[in-house]
Amino acid sequence: MSKKWLVLFFLSCLTGGLLAQDSTAIRWKVSSERIGEGEYTLSFSTQIGKGWQLYGPGQGISGIPSSGLQFQDSSIRLLQPLSGRTPAVQIRSSLFEGQQFMVHEKEATWTVSVRIPGEVPAQLFGTLLYTYGRGDEFYPSESFPFNIPLEGGVRVSNRILLETVDLAAPAQSCGIASTEKKGSLWKIF
Repeated sequence: MSKKWLVLFFLSCLTGGLLAQDSTAIRWKVSSERIGEGEYTLSFSTQIGKGWQLYGPGQGISGIPSSGLQFQDSSIRLLQPLSGRTPAVQIRSSLFEGQQFMVHEKEATWTVSVRIPGEVPAQLFGTLLYTYGRGDEFYPSESFPFNIPLEGGVRVSNRILLETVDLAAPAQSCGIASTEKKGSLWKIF
């Protein structure tokens, strides 16, 4: 087989793998509700594409959690685990030797309550991990990064003000300041 055909075969295998996952199968929306001082309920909802199954939270699939949450701020604590609020159906998986799992098939809403110690930020940054599939396709630990406003959160300003620095009057001369015309770029160099 020539190198040309080998390269084409390799590229077609890569392209096939890239097109296999349907990015429209699961599209999350997230919202938050303040339930107390520094406490919020986060709701994740999705409409599930036809034929796809979203594995419910709180299950292990061959040692891999079906879902999870990660926050940019590691001090955030869960008050309750991630749980499903919409009905799920029980299936027997042919991929996992007949094991039974709870899955959502049309829509899903998951909620979790969190506590944020100290000053509550204006925005909460995190990632929802979830698992979905159909037939013999299986996508564990897919990620949905989210950024959600929090009621009562404080916006932090990153501007640093140094009162002792005056940009109009530098502490030392940094060369000769001149406004006279030097000519063309060719002349300068």
